[in-house]
Amino acid sequence: MADPAQIRALLDRGVERHRSGDFQAARALYEQVLALDPAEPNSLTNIGTICCQMGDMAGGISFLERSLAAKPQQPHALSNLASALVMTGRVDAARLVAERAAGLQPDYAEVWTSLGNIHGELGDADGALEAYARALDLNPQSADAQYRMGVCLYGQRRLEAALASLDKALAVAPGFALAGMQRGHVLRELTRYDEALAAYDDALAMTAETTIRRDILSNKAIALYELRRIEDALAAFGEAWAIDPDFSEAPCNIAVIQIATGRYDEGWRAYEWRWKDRAFKDKPNPYGQAPWLGQRDIAGKTLLITAEQGAGDTLQMLRYAPVLAGMGARVLIAAQESLADLAASVAGVSAVFTEGQTLPPWDEFIPTMSLPHALGTQPDTVPCAVPYLSAGEPAKSVWAKRLGPRTKPRIGLAWSGNRGHANDHNRSLPLGALEPLLALDAAFVSLQVDYRAGDMALLALHGVRDFSGEIASFTDTAGLIDQLDLVISVDTAVAHLAGALAKPLWLLLPYTADYRWHLDGADTAWYPTATLVRQDARRRWEPVVARLTAMGQDWLKRA
Repeated sequence: MADPAQIRALLDRGVERHRSGDFQAARALYEQVLALDPAEPNSLTNIGTICCQMGDMAGGISFLERSLAAKPQQPHALSNLASALVMTGRVDAARLVAERAAGLQPDYAEVWTSLGNIHGELGDADGALEAYARALDLNPQSADAQYRMGVCLYGQRRLEAALASLDKALAVAPGFALAGMQRGHVLRELTRYDEALAAYDDALAMTAETTIRRDILSNKAIALYELRRIEDALAAFGEAWAIDPDFSEAPCNIAVIQIATGRYDEGWRAYEWRWKDRAFKDKPNPYGQAPWLGQRDIAGKTLLITAEQGAGDTLQMLRYAPVLAGMGARVLIAAQESLADLAASVAGVSAVFTEGQTLPPWDEFIPTMSLPHALGTQPDTVPCAVPYLSAGEPAKSVWAKRLGPRTKPRIGLAWSGNRGHANDHNRSLPLGALEPLLALDAAFVSLQVDYRAGDMALLALHGVRDFSGEIASFTDTAGLIDQLDLVISVDTAVAHLAGALAKPLWLLLPYTADYRWHLDGADTAWYPTATLVRQDARRRWEPVVARLTAMGQDWLKRA
């Protein structure tokens, strides 16, 4: 029979090594316990915890389940099992396990943290915050609960509250590198970039763990880029990539910076790394072969162009279809359904297909955003003949009748884009910010199909016409734009559509704009009829709107 004193001594030594971070030594001691008593629950739980801490979730779950089979009433083991199940995507099972732990020990703070994580995974941010608050009521010194609350508040864009939670986490655990990194994220979103850089440097000093350092360096590089410290940003991304050669986010971001600074040869080539980026995990190569990237003659071949990202990206890259047709290819397009008719109007396009339709045989395929690389595009060789697509006469006629006689110059407006876009908080602005512009003596037309709180009241107040209920596709939007004299838009698909239609376009851009617009200048090779109106280093929309209003006054005099 096993000696309880010997088991206790081994466990105590294992826990000591475990807390010091020496997982291998701790596990060896726990394994010695299991050699004496194969069902000893504490050792099984602790080995399961070590497995999870080292990324072996399957092993962790196996040991935790063995522990619970030996001793079912273990809130700590249940809580750890719930966390491991979340990490493997089994969120519903995790919730049942965590609720069981909370029922066994309602005053166990860690299980409420686990429940908060589970609510977060289920998209219930309010439930997550309630659970984290309960955990902190039980244990105000829980750095993990404070950190998790900060992450959740950050996701809700309650940035000042998130910063306060993260500061509390770091006050309790000064070496908490993840909290330090998250603090940098919040400061970056608050456009306090110098403070964000300091936070990232502090977080780097807190950890030697390579994956965390990689992520901190990558985010530090983003803050450096926002400050236009281009070479420093490239160096930081390079450091992150050196730590993990499979970290595709680094070369993808390097590509973005290179394109933004006009280094097209390097940038568009490096952008091919995107297919290894986790952001593209739901966009695999569906055809089982490498794409065409200009390496083979396509004369007499059927070339399929496949949409891969947003509608704006597809609209921008449709310009290449005539070029490819001029090289002797028969060009097919696989596009978003809402763009099918517009894509069919592009010269050189033989046929357009949408999701779910059967494709005819083809010889080569290329994703839309690989076209600049495949064709060796340079800043001064962008195919820029506009218009390169058309709404078609039926849509033009419908909207001409719908709008009626023109009594004033018509200006179309798009002030916010997809709210799920990662940079939406920078590129969109509230309609209220445009009120000085709306005072001009023009007929304003909304090009939005999605409105935010307060928009409709302002539309009515300023007499802006709204047709969102009548716009079913981009063909409708194109027909409406055709009847306008000017489009003013933030960086959304509407801007690309106006540019592709050769409509005069005033494009509102944040200080660090999307890479395709570069970092400076009022013109863009992509759309000759566009004028880029940029934020300055203050990153405020008020000066932009003031410039727009002055531009509008001059334009109306000429109009």
